[in-house]
Amino acid sequence: MAYKDTPNPTAFTKPHNSILKSIKSIIQPPTKKVKEYVQATIFDQCHLPATEQVQFVTLEILENLPKHWISEKYTHLHFGPVILALTFHGREGLPITSKIALLDTHFLDYQHACIGTVETTLNAGTVFITLFPNVNMRLSDPYLLTAFKVQIQIVGAP
Repeated sequence: MAYKDTPNPTAFTKPHNSILKSIKSIIQPPTKKVKEYVQATIFDQCHLPATEQVQFVTLEILENLPKHWISEKYTHLHFGPVILALTFHGREGLPITSKIALLDTHFLDYQHACIGTVETTLNAGTVFITLFPNVNMRLSDPYLLTAFKVQIQIVGAP
């Protein structure tokens, strides 16, 4: 037994387009749409000495890129995946471990600055790490060019 007010899930109706609505859409200026700029670059190389001290590497954006993006009417930059590759250039098979953290330099406290951490062994060859900051920043931000740092500690290195 079906109720009178129950909608039929299999009955679909097409929305009616009125002439007035069509004319308004032609006259009105277009709304701002999100622009997307995807940048994929080759790996930058940074040679680190094999010490057990904590080391920092700044992930840099070229100085001219934010100015170019602003001239193209972009307003914000979204940071997607950050891919790191680590290779220990020493004797293979040594028990070498590495602690890696991606830090947001806007924050002073480590617990707030830390986006992600990984601990891995380097004795088997190159290790690829993908971290996802998922952060949006204004292109006018003064810290945009050096927003992220990678903290690396190599343990067990000779």
